[in-house]
Amino acid sequence: IPKSPSLLNKIIDNMSGLQGFILYAFSAMVATLLLQLLSSLFRSLLSGSSNNDQSTSTSFMESISNLFSSAALSFRNIFSTSSSDEVVKEKALDLNQWNVCKVADRQSLNSEYSKYTMELPSSMSSTIKLALGQELQLCVVDARNRVLKEECFPVACGPGSFEIVVRNPPSVAGTRSRHAKFSAALQQLLPEDELAVKAGRRRLTYRGPETAIENIAMVVSGLGIAPALQLLRQLLPPAEGEPALQEESQPAADTAFELLWINEKKTDFILNEQLEQLEARHPEQLYVARVIDSAFGDAEAAINDKLRSAIAPYEAGRLALVLASPDAAGKASSFLEGLGYAEESVFTLLS
Repeated sequence: IPKSPSLLNKIIDNMSGLQGFILYAFSAMVATLLLQLLSSLFRSLLSGSSNNDQSTSTSFMESISNLFSSAALSFRNIFSTSSSDEVVKEKALDLNQWNVCKVADRQSLNSEYSKYTMELPSSMSSTIKLALGQELQLCVVDARNRVLKEECFPVACGPGSFEIVVRNPPSVAGTRSRHAKFSAALQQLLPEDELAVKAGRRRLTYRGPETAIENIAMVVSGLGIAPALQLLRQLLPPAEGEPALQEESQPAADTAFELLWINEKKTDFILNEQLEQLEARHPEQLYVARVIDSAFGDAEAAINDKLRSAIAPYEAGRLALVLASPDAAGKASSFLEGLGYAEESVFTLLS
């Protein structure tokens, strides 16, 4: 993947702040040098003044020299303060604009999915924070210099890094979808290759009744495990020393979570180890049922009766989340409707 500045400029459109800082710093440096030069000049004139007018001109020249010296010192202090402040700002990743990140690692989860670990610039040591259920938008330039963008939900966010899961491109050559083109370009990146990241548009917004939520039921399938893990990490109390992953962290200390995880085959249960870690950490709050249903993605097939015991029927204080592909989401919503969940109590994030 070419890494020339011209290509990066296609995807990094927020350089005005950096350019302004560089211009400001350069101007401050030039002003400081000029003031120091003028101060030295006046000191030279002061030393060469005649003895006859020393009583009058000396005090005047000393005042002018001290004035320029003080101004030079002030500019130097402004420049130093500005540089320090800029370092502090760089530690906070502003997800409202594009930011450069690097590929740190790629791990194949199965024949269909791969997990990528992305590294943020070394100066950005803080954890990226998203709104509840918010996705990220990634941007990459492929070998043909095409700018490709894709939305995805991070499965983990740590200090200076984050992880995403992406569906592998189809092995059959031919016309590819937008997602397939992005996935193929991402797959070609090598460690240390750069791409861009910013906050995505989709997020989870609750518009239900203003009552206390005591139980959240999740129906998850396929790549829906990515937003499910993100939500659980945002809502469950973090472990000691673990950073909060939400913009305004609101850990659900008393809320119980029921997660019905349905896939068509055993190898589709990707990221199971990460979910098991959350189960072990929160045994009293998180219940997970793993079900293999080869017909779950078929909207015409009947719902497996075994699924009904995994989610409790609706009652006040409960809501449900559907985290699945569009085909599976419709069937999951029908399943929840059969358990008494009204439309305003079911929220969907398509994966």
